[in-house]
Amino acid sequence: MLLLIFAPQPPAAQAEYINLASALGDVYSALNAAGPSDLVFWTETELYQYFDEAAERLARTVGCFVERDTSLTTAVNTGTYGLPTDQVAVVQADMGGQVLRPRNVHELEALDYSWPMTVGPPVAFVKDTAGMTSGSEQMTIYPACDEAHEGLTIGLVLHVLPATISSSNALLGAPTAIREYFTFRALEAARGKQSKAEMPDVANWFGQLAGYMEQVMSDLWGSAT
Repeated sequence: MLLLIFAPQPPAAQAEYINLASALGDVYSALNAAGPSDLVFWTETELYQYFDEAAERLARTVGCFVERDTSLTTAVNTGTYGLPTDQVAVVQADMGGQVLRPRNVHELEALDYSWPMTVGPPVAFVKDTAGMTSGSEQMTIYPACDEAHEGLTIGLVLHVLPATISSSNALLGAPTAIREYFTFRALEAARGKQSKAEMPDVANWFGQLAGYMEQVMSDLWGSAT
């Protein structure tokens, strides 16, 4: 006899978001305020700015904001491509189902003295070669694309900067377990602001708490660069 057991399927993974509007309640309380109208030495806009600065700092320190980008397409005899403006670091690059090997300029020079002029099937990439002089963020694939590999999508896995946090954009795509990090950074900035409510020692204490969290997050997710 054949016995079929239908087990319930686990729910699909859901994206996690931190609602920083709700996190403001903790910040208000620590600043002896019941809400935005009760603030004396700060404004709600400033508090959101502190959240935004914390998110950018975290994005440049810890690899917790990751996206896949497929906006680039290969062109014949073209090796250099502009990177998305919100990228912090390139984790991986692939093209036509093949993962491109990360290289640096010294490795490419040792491999091929005339590498900037070489054309063929791309096998590697290096970040920010032309950008070193132009000031823009760019990457170069090596060799530059030949006709057989024209029009292929360059898939990038990137560490990125999150969208600017404000009262109209208070949702941050990040694990809810790290919400207190933003509370600590906001309080560090608020108590470090020059005013009659300035408390340098308290600001330093909140900064240390946030720093400890950064260390733990770095252990979990690695560095952003």
